[in-house]
Amino acid sequence: MSSQSQDKLPKYVFRTAFGVFRFKRNVPQDIGATVGKTFFYKVLGKDYKEAMRSYSTALLEFDSFVSAYRNEAPVRETILEVVKAEFGEEVT
Repeated sequence: MSSQSQDKLPKYVFRTAFGVFRFKRNVPQDIGATVGKTFFYKVLGKDYKEAMRSYSTALLEFDSFVSAYRNEAPVRETILEVVKAEFGEEVT
């Protein structure tokens, strides 16, 4: 990988000593106390192009993670309602 592409890494992305690209965000303090995490990590891959493709997915996953705890919506119950709506009552 060229040093030029290393300089153009997006926000929250860094490269480990082993050459793996990682996404790292701080978990908000109010959620971190509940979850027991201070950071949200996601491995994006070893290839620069692969990492840039995975970057948007990592951003969405982090936003979903935060909103799930901020809205305090029980994830299991939400999933059960989606499954019931899609497949009917007999699946649950």
